[in-house]
Amino acid sequence: MVKLLSDHNANLNRLSRDLLTPLAFSLFGSSSDCFHTLIQDGKLPLEIAASKRWRECFEILFPVTNPLPKYANLTVDQIIQQEVTVRLFEEYMAIGEGDFAFWEKKYTHALGCYSLALKLGHKDTSLYAKMSICHLHKRDLSRYLDDALAYMDAMDPDCSEEDAKKSVLDYFRGWKTRHKTDEASREEHR
Repeated sequence: MVKLLSDHNANLNRLSRDLLTPLAFSLFGSSSDCFHTLIQDGKLPLEIAASKRWRECFEILFPVTNPLPKYANLTVDQIIQQEVTVRLFEEYMAIGEGDFAFWEKKYTHALGCYSLALKLGHKDTSLYAKMSICHLHKRDLSRYLDDALAYMDAMDPDCSEEDAKKSVLDYFRGWKTRHKTDEASREEHR
């Protein structure tokens, strides 16, 4: 299947709804055919393996990947640390950009930024609360509820829909208060 997708120029590095690439699926499913097909190019899967600290996967991919100049003269540990740092930077930049867009009432852009942070591996469930509030502002009540439930699943999987909505609104009130306090502090120091 992966060979067929590859032959038709499908994006093999695209993240699924579960935030996994075909490479990750092949590793979890022990599909050596799938895995070997994906490592023919290997650049992005190699970077993903390093950034996720999947050392064993990285060591399998590294010898069969076209050399990347950014890894020249680095040890495996240094490469992994470099990629982890890059990924964390990208996560926090996406969140910061999303927050800025949110307070500028650019909710679609904020949603894209928060989604990117999650795809990059950020684990903070408050992103679901922020996404839920964006959907509420856009009057997309179905997605508002979906993200509210995702936010609450981490804390209380048996939470009712009403409790999830209330928790997201409580989060938003606290976030808004912190934002106003931060703005006042910045204004005071100008």
